[in-house]
Amino acid sequence: MPRPRFQRLTDAQREHILDVASAAFAAEGFERTSYNELLQRLGLTKGSAYHTFDGKADLYAVVVERAVTRFAAALPAPACSSSTATSFWPGVSSWLDASLAYVTAHPESARLLGGIVEGDHSGSAAAVAPLMAPFGVLVREGQRVGCVRSDLNEALLVSLCLAVLGALDRVTLPQVSALSSTERGAVLERSIDILRRVLRPWP
Repeated sequence: MPRPRFQRLTDAQREHILDVASAAFAAEGFERTSYNELLQRLGLTKGSAYHTFDGKADLYAVVVERAVTRFAAALPAPACSSSTATSFWPGVSSWLDASLAYVTAHPESARLLGGIVEGDHSGSAAAVAPLMAPFGVLVREGQRVGCVRSDLNEALLVSLCLAVLGALDRVTLPQVSALSSTERGAVLERSIDILRRVLRPWP
């Protein structure tokens, strides 16, 4: 968590710090980013920085949390809501396609989100919280129309969704901006196929 001094900065000052840090972490990743060089770019001494953040990991967690929050806010509500057994998976596909469109248009965000997938630093793991709610909707709607198994609890099914898509993102996110529309469609189709296999009701 950032220290109270960070919250007392103006909105413009906070955004400037996070913008500069986002660019650095997106370009170099957590491990390769030099905290000293980053502080120099921000015009901060180590002493003043310590009164703002606990350290590099703390700053990285805030940067990633902002990226995930923006990503989640940009997505439409899951299109599987109020669906039928026939329309459920096409609705999920439409929703996931919107997420691919976002990361394609925002390559810096794609690299930061990829940092979570790669486990660049455990402090960023809590940043996925904004994604839990929409996947909860997906699971509940799928169970309601008989497309998602009901023998496991919602939290576990949501975790399975995130794990499956996270595994696929390890391959996709680093190159997502370079994908053609055909390639993006293939990624989406593969994602839906694997999700269906994992979540399908058991006999």
